[in-house]
Amino acid sequence: MLTRYLHCIDHTGLSSYLSAGGESQAVARYPDSSEGVSQFSAWLARARPGTHTLLVDLPDEGFQSETIPFVAGADRKTLIARKQAQLFFGSPYSTAISLGREKEGRRDERILFAAVTRPAALEPWLAALHQHEAPLAALYSVPLLTRQLLSGLNPESPRGLIVSFSPAGIRQTYFENGELRFSRLSPAPEGDYASWGEACLRETQKTVQYLTTQRWITRNVRLPVWLLLARHDFAAVLASLERAEQLDFHLVNLETLAHHFGERSRTTASDSHPLMMRLALRAGRAPQLAPDNERRSYQLQRLRQAILWGGAIAAGVLLCLALNNHLASRSLWQQGAALQAESQQEELRYQQLLATLPQLPTSLESLHSVVNGIDQLAARRADPADALRRLAHVLDDYPDVDVLRIDWQQADDASGTVSATLDAALPLSAAADPRAAIIRIRAFAAAVRAQGDELSLLNLPFDVESDKTLRSGADTPNKRPEFKLRLLISPEKQP
Repeated sequence: MLTRYLHCIDHTGLSSYLSAGGESQAVARYPDSSEGVSQFSAWLARARPGTHTLLVDLPDEGFQSETIPFVAGADRKTLIARKQAQLFFGSPYSTAISLGREKEGRRDERILFAAVTRPAALEPWLAALHQHEAPLAALYSVPLLTRQLLSGLNPESPRGLIVSFSPAGIRQTYFENGELRFSRLSPAPEGDYASWGEACLRETQKTVQYLTTQRWITRNVRLPVWLLLARHDFAAVLASLERAEQLDFHLVNLETLAHHFGERSRTTASDSHPLMMRLALRAGRAPQLAPDNERRSYQLQRLRQAILWGGAIAAGVLLCLALNNHLASRSLWQQGAALQAESQQEELRYQQLLATLPQLPTSLESLHSVVNGIDQLAARRADPADALRRLAHVLDDYPDVDVLRIDWQQADDASGTVSATLDAALPLSAAADPRAAIIRIRAFAAAVRAQGDELSLLNLPFDVESDKTLRSGADTPNKRPEFKLRLLISPEKQP
């Protein structure tokens, strides 16, 4: 995490502090001179990387309330920039605070413009920061922290005056409806804070006269004043405030208020700087005076940090996804290993069970094949009786045909069609007249075809090609003429 530095600038010079653990630790003090600026630049060269916040407590401040037409976006920014250039010509250290819209007329927007009117008091210190590319987070003035301060005071009145002491002097800040309206810094009197009562009363009365002249308050209304002091200075300062007219003083314990905002170091004096430093470190998006070109290094640093954090978050997400995938893969592998072990155990039990059975005359695979064939035959309900009966009717009409072999097979589909292959032979006497034998065989085939759907003569006993002389296929006349035919018979055919 980057170190956070806070630098307080007043008329005497610059004081550097290191913020750590809710405490502001003093680093060094540099006088308002060229030598002091050189010392500050040398310290920046060897300081640890970090962000730098500037807190200004100078009397060279300007506050102007103006109204602008109620617009938004780029038009509003242009109007505000034009007003700032008109009101604080030559000073880039300015800001604008919206005070709301008017209740009558065009309901224009009321803007409080605040600026450091003597830029020379800041430029040497800012130049040193720019030279060493030290990221400038913000440039605050003490009055710009009024809104935060009011959140700790919780005043019952909508308007009032806040008075605080510091080495820079006596600060009086006027607020209205929770917003800053005006502030002035009076020179610091001589002596310790307990003796500043007379000067505090005198300067506060001057501020009240100015507010009355500006018609922000009326003469017949008592103005509440919150005075920030250490407890041991209450009695001494309060004794000098008894002659106050038109003012109601309320003493506030400075140490208690500082602890409310997270400052852990003990406050031993009525110096309000530690409190203001804590408010500056907590300011966040409060109005600040530094122009954009002075904060470019800080913006680039924030962008780099955002990219690094985004990359770290993305890497973490990817790492979690990878770990999740690894755990899921490991779980699947373990489940697969368990299933494989269980399968091996079941195979072992199966083999052990087979070993207890009696020996079979053939292999188990052959029995499986036979059983499957029987099951298929049973499912098909193959029955060649009808087909054979039809062949028997034909054979009754051809007693000279001698059936040698019949092979039958039922079709694989559920039609019930029977394929029969018939090996037959004529008497030996038919071999003497091949032509008559062929005619007899063809007549028998025609009779058989009438009983089926399709018939094919596969083999004849004689060569019947057209370009050859009809002769016996056998060398000896003692051989019976044999032939073969194939017949398809559907179950719908009737004999």
